[in-house]
Amino acid sequence: MDRTLSKERAKALGPVVATQLDARQAEISQSFLLGNWSILYVATGEADDAYVFYSGDPMRNKYVTLWGGVALENEERDIRAWTLKNAPGIPRALANCFAWHVTKER
Repeated sequence: MDRTLSKERAKALGPVVATQLDARQAEISQSFLLGNWSILYVATGEADDAYVFYSGDPMRNKYVTLWGGVALENEERDIRAWTLKNAPGIPRALANCFAWHVTKER
């Protein structure tokens, strides 16, 4: 699992993601990358912050799904199931990481 996100990459992704989300701007503050899948944590200032899921390079591919909100610690299994259902083909390890992150680490 690659969690690195350089300032340059975040800055380059911002306008692309903003266009996809029909927002004036987007600030990317976190990234989860495994294989060709990535999840970006995005703030637009126009809606709630969201995790945006990509199968392929976000610079060239539209997002698959997005998730926002608050998850309780005991909802890890439900979040993992949601992820696997709404992001078909996502690696199980990435779905597990995301579910753990939003329920335990945040």
